[in-house]
Amino acid sequence: MAAACFDRHINNFLNTIPADGETFDAQSKCMDMTMDSSTDFLLGCSTNNLVKPSPESRPITADFEFSARESAYRARLGSLLYFLPHGERDRSVKRLREYVRSYMNRAAEEKAKAAGGPEDAKERGYVFLDELLKQNPSEEYTIDTILSILLAGRDTTAAALTALFYFLARSPEVVEKLREEIAEAGAESPSFDTLKNMKYLNNIVKEGVVPIPANMFGAALRLFPPISTNSRMTNKETILPRGGGPDGKLPILVPKGTSVRFSSCALQRSQEVYGPDADEFRPERWESSLRAGWSYIPFSGGPRICIGQQFALTQVLYTLYKFFGEFQSIEARDPMPLGVRSSLSSSFANGCLISVKRARGK
Repeated sequence: MAAACFDRHINNFLNTIPADGETFDAQSKCMDMTMDSSTDFLLGCSTNNLVKPSPESRPITADFEFSARESAYRARLGSLLYFLPHGERDRSVKRLREYVRSYMNRAAEEKAKAAGGPEDAKERGYVFLDELLKQNPSEEYTIDTILSILLAGRDTTAAALTALFYFLARSPEVVEKLREEIAEAGAESPSFDTLKNMKYLNNIVKEGVVPIPANMFGAALRLFPPISTNSRMTNKETILPRGGGPDGKLPILVPKGTSVRFSSCALQRSQEVYGPDADEFRPERWESSLRAGWSYIPFSGGPRICIGQQFALTQVLYTLYKFFGEFQSIEARDPMPLGVRSSLSSSFANGCLISVKRARGK
């Protein structure tokens, strides 16, 4: 269902990349691609930021980014939030909700046409919104769900891809091995099973996040998780086995209603779990018997694990396959140290500047 969507927008992404060694910002292009593919898959109509944006596409994208930044900022303020003006944020959120509502109305019109007979129906592939509306949810629930998955499908996927390009631009030996396996697979547009059965890809990372690990993607997620911090609130009093006492190794009481914040970034760089080189990008560590367990949670975990996880993982795998089938080398062009910008998800403060060289015959 998503393969055609991924293929279309990944090809647009590849076609916008300068292949003559010119420096470009991979993060900016990844953000555009994932916004295009996510809106296409979720709403049935893409923003087309990579090729031909509609008049509303860029403003809506800007509203989305602004609302995410504001939400993250305000989440840290607690009770101080009530002393801040929020008119601009409210207007931005209102425009986003109206944007989704317009597609809900369009879906209703298409449904009415289909009910009038085959001659009135417009052919329409799989659209997440259409499937969601079959459950007759409330308007508020529908809009909330679409915007939540859009965040997961756009921001976290783009962050993971950007991190991959950052690390792989500094790891030519990993790129070479990956390209060899892509050549062996031979498929121009790989199926999910093809990606799943690529042994090197699966042995590189083995993150244990999903049934089909994302290999190098996992290593990038370990060092640069798209959601670097998160929290949960206890719905009843409980005792955790560790966290109390002067050394943090004794049990600790957590009263009902306590907000417990955790850092996946800190967990995933633990030397106790990942070894003394935990801060290094070394995909081969996952070829051993490493079992990270709850020390690897880039998509969180439990009942409230990220609902867009599989969508994001599949798109990243597909993009990697197509990208390194098209380009034979990737070079870092960052003039300054890596900086991290934190919103609802993490991104690179200064972008990710790289250059590529097209493979022979491409």
